[in-house]
This record gives sequence, structure tokens and C-alpha cells, in this order.
Amino acid sequence: MRFHEKNSNHRPRKVQRNAASRLRLAWVFVTIAVFLLQQIVALPFMPRAYAAPVQIVLTSGSTWDVPPAWDNTNNTIEAIGAGGNGVSSVASTNSGGGGGGGEYRKAANVTLVPNTTLSIHVPSGGSGSAAEGAWIKNGLGVKVVEAKNGGNASAATGGSGGAGGTGSAANYAGGAGGDGGTSNRASGGGGGGSAGPSGVGRTGGNGGAAQNIGGGGGGGSNGGSSTAGSDYSGNTGGNGGNGSSGTGAGSGGTRNNNDAGTGTSGGGGGGGGQGTGTSDVPGADGGTEDLWGTGIGPSGGGGGGGAGGTSATGNHGGGNAGGYGAGGGGAGVAGNNTSTGGSGSQGILVVTYTPSVATSITQAGYRIFNNPSSLGGTPWQSCRTETGETTIPGGSSTTNVTLASPISDTNQAFLLVNSTGASDVSGGNDHMVAGSVSSTTTLSFIRGSTANTVYVSYSLVECFLHEISVQRGQTTIASGSSSNTAAISAVSTTDSFVLVSSYDDDSSGNEQTGLATGALQDSTTVALQRYDAPTVNDTVHWQVVTLSGGTGASVQTGEVTLGNATASVTDSISSVDTGSSWVYCSYDASANGLRQTAVGCELTDPTTLTFSRYSSSNYSNRIRWYVVSFPNTAVVVQRGAQSDGGGSTDGARYDLDIPITPVNSITRAFGYITNTTRGTGTAFPRNAWISQITTLDTLRTSYWRGRSSGAGTHYWQVIEFAAPDIDVGSALAARNTAAGLPAAGREFRLRMLLGISDATLPQSTSFKLQYAPQSGSCSTSSYVDVTTSSAMAYDNHAELPDGGTLTANANDPVDGTNTIVPQAYVENNNFANDTSTLAPGEDGEWDFSLVDNTAPASSTYCFRAVHSDGTPLDSYATYPQVTTSDGIFSVKIVNGSGGTVGSPGVALSTGVMKFACDATSGTLGTSSENVRVTNHSASVPWTLSIAATAGNTATWTNGTQYIDYNDPGGSQPGCGEGSDGDTYAGMLSVGFTGATVLPSAGCTTDGVTTGTSAAFNQGTTDDITLARAGGSATNGCYWDFNGIDISQTIPAEQRPGTYNLDLTITLTAN
Repeated sequence: MRFHEKNSNHRPRKVQRNAASRLRLAWVFVTIAVFLLQQIVALPFMPRAYAAPVQIVLTSGSTWDVPPAWDNTNNTIEAIGAGGNGVSSVASTNSGGGGGGGEYRKAANVTLVPNTTLSIHVPSGGSGSAAEGAWIKNGLGVKVVEAKNGGNASAATGGSGGAGGTGSAANYAGGAGGDGGTSNRASGGGGGGSAGPSGVGRTGGNGGAAQNIGGGGGGGSNGGSSTAGSDYSGNTGGNGGNGSSGTGAGSGGTRNNNDAGTGTSGGGGGGGGQGTGTSDVPGADGGTEDLWGTGIGPSGGGGGGGAGGTSATGNHGGGNAGGYGAGGGGAGVAGNNTSTGGSGSQGILVVTYTPSVATSITQAGYRIFNNPSSLGGTPWQSCRTETGETTIPGGSSTTNVTLASPISDTNQAFLLVNSTGASDVSGGNDHMVAGSVSSTTTLSFIRGSTANTVYVSYSLVECFLHEISVQRGQTTIASGSSSNTAAISAVSTTDSFVLVSSYDDDSSGNEQTGLATGALQDSTTVALQRYDAPTVNDTVHWQVVTLSGGTGASVQTGEVTLGNATASVTDSISSVDTGSSWVYCSYDASANGLRQTAVGCELTDPTTLTFSRYSSSNYSNRIRWYVVSFPNTAVVVQRGAQSDGGGSTDGARYDLDIPITPVNSITRAFGYITNTTRGTGTAFPRNAWISQITTLDTLRTSYWRGRSSGAGTHYWQVIEFAAPDIDVGSALAARNTAAGLPAAGREFRLRMLLGISDATLPQSTSFKLQYAPQSGSCSTSSYVDVTTSSAMAYDNHAELPDGGTLTANANDPVDGTNTIVPQAYVENNNFANDTSTLAPGEDGEWDFSLVDNTAPASSTYCFRAVHSDGTPLDSYATYPQVTTSDGIFSVKIVNGSGGTVGSPGVALSTGVMKFACDATSGTLGTSSENVRVTNHSASVPWTLSIAATAGNTATWTNGTQYIDYNDPGGSQPGCGEGSDGDTYAGMLSVGFTGATVLPSAGCTTDGVTTGTSAAFNQGTTDDITLARAGGSATNGCYWDFNGIDISQTIPAEQRPGTYNLDLTITLTAN
């Protein structure tokens, strides 16, 4: 049996992840290409980079060390003095004045001696104008800058603003504190704002001695568009002043409400309103401008406390100043009841200089890796979230949201939905909204009418390691029915939970008929149920989320009734870790009304769930609950209960910001809130809130129907997925050694070091990655930026967070004795040292996710980092290099050393002429003639098959005699002439009983299988599959196939001779 070869040309490659262009080759005899390894090239010194300014903020201590790279011609020293305290009220005598704001001073190009230790003074809040301000002395003991403190208030008189310090480059006075009043029912003055580099601090608003009045607002800070605090307005406190941006004022408090607004962005706190009885009406705290860092900068004054009646006993204290240099608010007085004045805030010193020695940056070591076998690592750590708000506008029943990050697999994503609105959407068909994942890029939301605007919040959760599988659908509970079911593919009922969102078609003020619960009736049926059978339709969008085995997560579920005459009920569960367990609930209601249709769900301890309404009455709720417990190393759950007064303005947005322990990223966390409501009427949707995580430390819930009847308790949870390990797979080459990519279209990871010398590299210095086809040396090649579509391109992995801190690996590159400081995983330009500054003797390490994207075969590419403006680094000790795969996709016969066999063949056993049908056999694939499949292409699935070279009319022949190979005729197949077009008997069979597959080093047989035993049959089986590779196989490998059985039936009385049959083995990309 002889084998022939045939070749077909490669078609152009289409690069996709784990997908291939289609090409066909058969018996291609080509020597395996050896990947070209380039030498490391050293460069001469490159142009030096400019040093970035360094800023040092001093908020404590008594000494400061002058940096070694201090430049006497390029520096500034700024100072803000401390703010004064507001005065506590004196019983039946007077309220307190507000403290004065600190002065701002600036000195420029100060002469100091590097590496010397200088004396500094950072005054505490309330130090007073007579005390020393914020200063730095030079080596001779002379103050080079001093900003004076604001004065403490005295009785009802506000403190003076700081002024008269040292520092000629700039100076601005602090704002004076507002006055209080001298009576037994007087309100406090607002604290003065601090001065800053943009201008003076503003004065605090005045309180007064009249009865039934509010406190003065705190003054704004830092000049610019800042404003003074407002005086009281009747029984309402004065608004705080704006900060330098023209925003940030805290609103004045109202009578008998602790609702004075806290200042933000350097704005002053609002004054407290007038308070009677036990009402707390303190002034609010001032805000801090983020000028020199988060929470570091000029600050607004505290608001003054409100006045009270002669028998009032509540808190009428002054608000505290913002972070630096502002005055505290004065306290209000209420007869014999006294309150505490607000504290002034401390001073601050800020030193800015450009190092006299430029930071030198060298592109140092590198190493090239494969991706790890499992991106994202541990289950649940690869999950992401996308949260937001949208509206369904008036005149429409639907809206769509385009996701910022498309979903990789909708079967691994679920959606949570909340909705609310103003009084013009009270109908159940108006304000109730259902949501669904409609495509990989789109979320869809729908209600039952086209009324006025309704507000929607959503949280999408997507996982990538098959932690979950999700089925979804839409089912209507018809008018006159209380339930309906939907069919699903079979799931484990003990590992699944059901999420629902719904709306009805009732136009009246209603919610009860639209509420429904979701549960699994059995493994293939979802049951949707409401309380009774009203004459309205209820549309329910449901999702069945099933946990996969091996993820460490579990589900408990049950149903409980919160019955008549009770405000809460508990249910028991098996013990869980409360720090990693999420409670989800859906419920129905026996009666309509705000408090009747608002139920809070809470995990109160490891074995107890508590379900609450605002109060008890004659109605009930049936509650379906789920407790989803995650591994505590992969998921963290925070929870709490936040009471709220409900606001006061119907039709305006009202936000309740719930402080949370900061999460690492809002794209890896989501909030879930249920709530109770005080109201008894049907002023919907006063009991409905939307919510989302707005900042790392804030969960916000909002509605548009502010009123005391909207008061209640918010039972909140924040579920956070731990950040995944950003690690690499096996190394493709040694450290600082060029690597060959094993297959076309191959993804790879480049870990590269930038070494720092001479001076510290400031945090967040920006760079970008470039590449070049090698032309001569890497140093002389022409570079362009790496993009997501370039020949060497950035590669996106949804499982990994772009910009996340890489996980150190023992095989990472090194740079002598320098300390390696892990930085970011990078999927797109630009990149920066956002993790930290880098000091001399340290190397930042970045992890670039890259892919061969349509690059020509067997081509070498160089990489380099440059500054974000394209300026090269100071020097390049190494250039990372990769050579693309040769793209070989072939099958050939090789000997034991891998050399090509020139004339391969299979010799069948020798037979003799017999009067009966006989058979002879041999082996395809031996130690000296291995059948080798090599796949260096971008294709993964392939098929290896064998067929007669001359087609299905070929025969065995010795030149004069013939034997068929594909005629199964006869009682013993192959022994008699069948119905084909020739007159010869005989049949060739292929078997795999003894077949083996041996992969190349570093590869596996995963996804690679041998064929199924078969015989040739003309027109029916003209080719036989020898082997195939499925989607789980890899590329960049070769496999040797041996021990394939070949058997030929020989007809009776066949004349002796040496018979030959030419066969072709074909490798096809699927």
C-alpha cells in the first residue's frame, strides 16, 4: 500500500480567538519550522525624560526632611492656618458665634538645603488667632511661610478671619465667623471658610437673637466662585456658601428637622432650623475641596445651630468645619438647654517642587508567557457587574440600555431591576417595570402603559467560569387567575433561585395586583404566583439562575407568610456565613396600599431570616425567599438597616446615601435593597425606590415622592466579588529572550519592567506600548502604537479587569537587585504606575495582554514603551521580541527522529492463493513511520481522513490482476462481487483497537480522538476518518498517530502477486 501527497495553498488567515480560517492540506512534507530567537539588543543612552513635579502634603509632625533633589529655583510652599472653634451656647444668655477661617499664604522658589531636617508647625483646629499658624522654618530658623489662624468665636461674636502671615507669592484672608445672638432663644452663627490659592475665605452667615429662627450657614472657601454663608431665613437655617467652583453649598435646615445639608467641594454647611421640644436641629458640617488629593484642600465653615423654645431639649449644636482651615459653627440656645459649638479644622502645609535630577527610566527585563489555562482563576472572582439608572420617558412603554461592556454569554448573566417615579405614574401599569437581558449588548425595560416618566435602576451580574447558568422568559398571569407556569430545561431545584420583575395593566393607584413570586414547582417548571385572581393581567419576567457544581456556592429557599396583626415574622435556615450570603425575596400582598406592598427582607443572624412591614394590621404577605451562600474567599456581603424620614418635597428627587465599607470596584459589586413604608394610602410609588452603588463607599437609594409618609427602613445588602488573580501561564521563553508563538493568531502575555533611577517617578505617570516589524535591529525599527486592531494587538479578556493589579509569578522578569513593584494588567493604551510611586532602585512591572492579529507568518516584532506623548524612555536595555508562527497545518509521515519519510507505505502480511476467501493485514503508523499532524495555524478543530488517491473506482493491482478495496459484496463482506461498476471483489477495513496518540512536549490529547472502525464502500464510504480534534483541543502542537489497523479481504482463487493501492491522507480544518 503506497501513499501519495497532495498540497493546497493556504487561504488568508482570519484571526479570531480560538477560531480559525479554513484551509486544507494533505500529506504536506515540510520540515517543522524552528522559531527564530532574536538576541537582546542594548542601546546607547536615549534622550532623558523631563521630571514631573512632586507634591508633599504635611498635616502633622514637627519636622520635615528636605528632599535630596530639591530645586531652589522651582518650588512653592503653601500654607493654610487653622480654623477657629464655634462657641457653645450659654443657658438663657446667648448663642455662639462661628469660628473664623484660616489664612492662605504662599512662598515661591524658597532656598533650602537638600537632605536637611527643618522645623514645621501644623496648628490644631481651635488654636486661635493669637497662637502660631501653619509654618515652615529654614535652616536658620526663619519662617519662610506662615498662614495665620482664624480666631475662635467669643460669646455671640464670630471669630475673625486669619490674616497677617508671611509669604509674598500669594496671600488671602480667611472668612470671619458669623455672629450669634444674645437672648435665651438665639441661633448660632456659621463658621468662616478657609482661604486658598484661588482667593479669600467667605464669611459665615449670622444667627440672631429673635425667637423661632434658624442658624447661619457656613462660609464657602478658596475664592473663585465661592460665596458667603447666608443668614437665617425665619425658622429655616441659612444655606452654606458655595466653594470655589460655585457649587457645594449645604442647604439650610427646616423647623424641627435634622436636615441641614453638609457642604461638599469646599462649601459651607447649612445652618440648623428652629427646633422645639426634643427636635435636633444642629448645623451641618462644612465640605472639603479635593485640591491636593481626595479630602485634602480648602474647606467650608460649619453651619450654626438653630434656636429653640425655652423648654426645648434637642441638639442645637454648631456644625464642624470641613477638613482644613475652616471655622466651626456656633451653637444655638434654647432657654436653659445648651449645645456645643462646632470644631474648627486644623491647618495644612503643601510643598511642591520639580526635582533637580530628572527621573531616569530604563526599559529593563521582560518575559513572554502563554495565558493561563483558566482565565479569572477561582470561581466567582471573575464575575463583573454593570449598574446604572435609566428612564422610560413619557409617551413610551419601553426603553433599552446599551451596555458599556457586552455580555460574553447571556446564559451566564442575570439582571436585577427596581423602578419608581413621581405622583403622575401611580398606576400599577405606570410605575411597575420589568427588565430582561435581550441581547449581548442590550438590556430592555417595559411597563404596561405610556404614561409619564418612570425611573429605573438596574444591576447586571455576569460570570465567566460557568459558575451559573441562566434561563429566562416572560409569562402572563391572566386576568381572573392567580398563577401560571413556564417550562424550562431541567435544573437542580436545590441549586437554583428565581428572580422576578413584573407589571400589571391596572391604571388605578395600585401595586398589589402586579406583585408576584417566583419558585420552582419541579425541575422543569417555574411557578409564578400572586395573592388572588383579580381582573387584571400581570406580566412577569423571570430568570432561573442555577449554580454549577464545584463553585462552592449553595442555595436555600422557603416560603413564609407575614400574617394579620403582626409587623414581622422570622424563618429558620441552616447556618450560613453572614459575611458571604445574599438574601433575595419576592412577595405578594392580600391588600393594596403603600405599607401593605412594601416588605423588608433581612438576614439577622446565621440561622434566622426576618421579614418586616412598617406596622401590623389586617393584611398579609406571602414571601418566597432565597439565601445564596458564596465561598467567603470569593464573595463579601455587607448588610444593614437604614431608617429614613422620607423627605419633604413631592415630585423632586430625594436621595438617601447609605455609607458602606469601601468596595474595591463598583464594576465588581452590586446593591440589593428591600424597604418598608409608613404610608397607609395609595399614593404610589411612594413606597418604591431605585438604588445603585454610586461611589466606592456609598450605596444610594432614591425616589421622587418625598413626604413623611414615605418614611421607613431600608434593608440593604452589598454583594462584592473578589478581584481575580491576574496571573500568567507557562513561559514561552527564558527571561529576556525572544519567543516564538506556537500558532497563528495566538494570544500571549508580555510582562515587562521599567527601571527607575536618579529620582522618584510620580504616581500615575502615563506611558504607552508600541511595536515594530523588525528591520535591522529593534533600536532602528519604525514603531507605531499597539491598538486593539493592529497586527500585534491588545487582546481583551472579559474575565480580567483592565487596569487591575497583576499577580506576581515566580517566573516573572527580574532586573538585577532592583525591587519589582507590581503594577497593572493592560488591555489598551495608555498605562501608568497607578499602584504607587516608583523610587530609584525599583522597577514597575506591567502585564500586557496581546495577540497575533493578522501578522504575517514567521515575522519578528519588537516592542517598546514610550511616554504617552510618544517621547522615548531614557534608555532601553532590552527589547521584547516575538516571532509569529510559521502557520504550518500539515500531515506527514515521520521517522523516530522526526524526519520526513520519503516513500511511506504499509506492507500487508503475505498471503497464498486459496480456494476460500482470505484476509491480510498491516499497521498504519509505526515507530519508524509515524502519522504526524502538525497544527501551527489559527484553526483548532480539524479532521484527518484517508481515501483512495484515484477515487472510489481505484483498485489494487499488480499490473495485470486486480482486487477491489471498496466492495462489501458476498455473504462474507468483501468476498464476492457486489453491485459496483467493476467485476472485482475485495474490501479494505480500518480499525482503531490498538491505535495510540502521542502529543508533542507541553501539549495534551485533550479534544483529540481517533476514528471509528469502518470499511470502504463505493459511493457510501469513500473516505474514513482516522482522527479528529474538537473545540477543546489546542493548536501550536503536533500529534503522532500509531497502531491503526489495516485489513484487506482477498477473494478466493486470487492469483499471487505484489499488489499496490495508492491512498491519500487529508488534513482538513473544520
